[in-house]
Amino acid sequence: MSFISFNSCSLNHSNIFINTNWSYHCWNRYLAITTLRRHSSSVCRTYSHFITDDFLDLEISYNTEVNGVMRKTMIHDI
Repeated sequence: MSFISFNSCSLNHSNIFINTNWSYHCWNRYLAITTLRRHSSSVCRTYSHFITDDFLDLEISYNTEVNGVMRKTMIHDI
């Protein structure tokens, strides 16, 4: 397994703007990317990318707590 990290990755989609640190974990056919921290937000969110080995299938998910209810949202093809 390899480990790579970089700062200030930005995502802008559907009025969601993320500027955060990412951690890369590579294994087998998949690359999973998970945030280390979310800056300047009172709402806790977890973001993940899952990219197949051909790097064409990109899937982003995040969990957001709204009024005590956890909601999972999938964002595709960014």
